[in-house]
Amino acid sequence: MKKFTLYSLAAVLLLAACAKTPTTPTNAASKAFFDAWVTINDDGSWVKTPLGAYIMEDEPGTGAVVEADTTANHYLWMEYVATTLKGSVSSFTFSETYRWAAEQMNAAKSYYYFGPRIWQRGENTLFAGLDDALVGMREGGRRKVALPGWLNTYARYSTPEEYYDKASGTSAIYDIKLVKIIPELHDWEADSLLNYVRRHFPGADEKTGKETGLYYIQRIPPRGDVPLSVDSTYYVHYIGRCLDGRVFDTSIRDTAMFYGIWSPSRTYGPVSIKWAEKAADFKMNGESSVITGFAGTLLQMGRYEGGTGIFISSMGYGSQGSSDGNMIPPFSPLRFDIQLCDSTD
Repeated sequence: MKKFTLYSLAAVLLLAACAKTPTTPTNAASKAFFDAWVTINDDGSWVKTPLGAYIMEDEPGTGAVVEADTTANHYLWMEYVATTLKGSVSSFTFSETYRWAAEQMNAAKSYYYFGPRIWQRGENTLFAGLDDALVGMREGGRRKVALPGWLNTYARYSTPEEYYDKASGTSAIYDIKLVKIIPELHDWEADSLLNYVRRHFPGADEKTGKETGLYYIQRIPPRGDVPLSVDSTYYVHYIGRCLDGRVFDTSIRDTAMFYGIWSPSRTYGPVSIKWAEKAADFKMNGESSVITGFAGTLLQMGRYEGGTGIFISSMGYGSQGSSDGNMIPPFSPLRFDIQLCDSTD
């Protein structure tokens, strides 16, 4: 009898060890907090979106409308500020609409881009909850949206339940303003570039610029007609600008100080360029690659020539912009003024 009892107890313990322990859903605590926050703050006017975000405020616009199909309105020109549910600012555009956010964060710099930014809709580029909340907005409209953490994700799923089960993030409030829908990004950039060139460099070769995405304007003719040699090292001074006139990079100390971007950790002076046949093969200071538009400008220059290259964003910093997006926002056409010089200039 005693032996049977011990075996029976062992079997019970084994079965208990194999039994599944109930698990708490990943977003259970977050959902409880978010739901409680909604209950406390919703005055009855909030509208729930299909995925489960809440439109807290809605100022209708009068222009074109954002459709549910992200391929139809893939690019939007937006202003926004994002805060935590407690109201602390986490990110924002430097713009008149949300100037208060920059002042609150004491983050505005004279060399930062000030204005709307392009949002690219879809998976891996825009939070699912924002994509969902944008549908039905018209140009000129403004919405304030509360996003639960599981919708603050770049991933895409088929149902609200899948987001809750599979995604996680931090709940947030987005105050967003739709400035303009951009039907075709390439056409938008091409028009911006052409208008800029016509204002600042009338008579430039428009045909070539439209075809290649790069306008080249010679300012100082080369000395002689001897071509620059592939794999040889030459020296240049340069100034990089956005089309709104802000200087974001330069090799010239006085220029850097004038535009407020001087850095004590940097050495100013001519930079070396290893010449190449193709834009992708150019090297700066012996090792760093250069953006396509910069190299494409160099390819049109001769010894001691001075010129200006103006080009589309895909030849610059593309959809990422500069590291923080504040000096060079995503999808920014750029201008570089370049002068071939001696190493001692």
